[in-house]
Amino acid sequence: MLFTLLAFAVLAGASLAAGARSRWLLAPVLAVLALLTVPEQKALREPLAHYWAGGPDYAAAAAVIQKYYAPGDAIVYDRNEEAGMFALGVRYYLPREAGMRDVFLARSAADRNDLLSTDCPRPERCLGTEKRIWLVVMGNEPDPLNGLPPDQASALRAHYTVSGTERPGGLTVALLRRAG
Repeated sequence: MLFTLLAFAVLAGASLAAGARSRWLLAPVLAVLALLTVPEQKALREPLAHYWAGGPDYAAAAAVIQKYYAPGDAIVYDRNEEAGMFALGVRYYLPREAGMRDVFLARSAADRNDLLSTDCPRPERCLGTEKRIWLVVMGNEPDPLNGLPPDQASALRAHYTVSGTERPGGLTVALLRRAG
C-alpha cells in the first residue's frame, strides 16, 4: 500500500493550501486513517510476521537447545533446498559460547564466499566422538531423521538414537544420543 502514500500527501497538501477552514477536517480524517491501520501495524511487528503462517520459529528452536544443552554437544542442520538457510536463523539465537560443532558442515558459506554452505561428502567419516548431537530439520516428521538426506540419516542411525523431540514453530528439534 506504499503507492497510496503519494496520494495522501497530495490530499494533505491540497487541504492545507485550501486554508484554515479545511484544516479542521484534515485532523479527523488522518486520525481515522491512523486508527484503521493499527491492527496491521501491530501484526507486522509480531515475531515471524515476515514469514508464512506457521513459519520457522528460530528463537524457539534455539531455546529448546539451550534448555537441554550440555558442553560437548554437536549439531546437525538439514540443508536441503526447501529448508533454505534456516541453519543461520537458529545459529543466530544460540549463544556463541556453546560452540557446537556442525557435524556435516564441510565448508561454511562464508568460507565459500557464497550464500550456501557445502556438506561433508561422506557423512560417516564426518561423525566425531560426540555423545550427543542436536538435530534441527524443517517440518514435523514423526522420525526426525527422515528430514535429512538419506546418507546423513543412515550415518546417524548407525551410531545414535533419538532420545527426545520437540516441534517449535515449523521446525523439529531432536536430541540424539550415541548408542551403546
